[in-house]
Amino acid sequence: MLTTVVSCPNRGRGGDAAYPGNWGGEFVRQVLDWFHPALVIDVMAGSGTTGDVAEVMGIPSDCYDLRPDPPVGVGGWNVLEDEPARGAPMVLGHWPYWDMYRYSEIWGKGDARDLSCVPTYEEFLHLSGRALARMLQWVDVGGHVGVLVGSIRRRGRLYDMALDLPKPAPVAYRLIKVQHNTRSDGRQYRGKVLSIVHEDFLVFRRESPYIFSGVVPRHVKWDLRLSPNTTWHGAVYAALMALGGEADMSEIYAEVQSFAVTRDSNHFWEEKVRQILQKCADFSQVRRGRWRVQPAIENSSQTPA
Repeated sequence: MLTTVVSCPNRGRGGDAAYPGNWGGEFVRQVLDWFHPALVIDVMAGSGTTGDVAEVMGIPSDCYDLRPDPPVGVGGWNVLEDEPARGAPMVLGHWPYWDMYRYSEIWGKGDARDLSCVPTYEEFLHLSGRALARMLQWVDVGGHVGVLVGSIRRRGRLYDMALDLPKPAPVAYRLIKVQHNTRSDGRQYRGKVLSIVHEDFLVFRRESPYIFSGVVPRHVKWDLRLSPNTTWHGAVYAALMALGGEADMSEIYAEVQSFAVTRDSNHFWEEKVRQILQKCADFSQVRRGRWRVQPAIENSSQTPA
């Protein structure tokens, strides 16, 4: 019985275990056994795991890959430009984790059409959304598109594809796939870093011939000083952080003023700033006319990366 958490310590048969980032045959077997499609298409066949597993299970499969000479299926095929020979009730794809592995540089000299060679994460997400929208056109109404995606960490930021990917159709299922025997096992990291030990298998369902209802995440930046949700405490706290954690009242006033002018209802904003400094435990007085953020808050270097 397939559940929302899938753990396959035994990789199972199919494909090439040495091929970077490939999904194991046992995971593919469980997915195909649950959905049991009459035909399955794999648009990023890699070392051929899906085709190998489907053959053993007696399920017809059409496999495609950008690699010119893949071990299974049709090569030189680009999900953003080409069409499969026929549609199917299920289309699968094992997405690159952005540029963790540049696949076309593994089997060749690089290919501009390779999603793993896209220079920015934002462009990678945009193209991935286009690819998913194309894949949904190749499944029957009521059929499913399944993609395995992961997360990477760069300079303290988590790039979580399951959250960030444009979703051109409803997510019918989300499976957490536990990772085993990864290259990062046993690696020592500096600071407090949580090891990423899972991937996400997102399954989209096509519900209509024409109408698709999905979600497109949007990256936004907002200024706390201009937000209607910002509190006076939040504004004063941010001002002191911007001033290095400690400042004279004149500096604090100057820093908070850009926020205060957005609050027409409070004409005595300097008094409000003093009230916040005096009443909130986050702040302490260094000497008359000079305040700081409490030392415990300043130890931000102790927070996890």
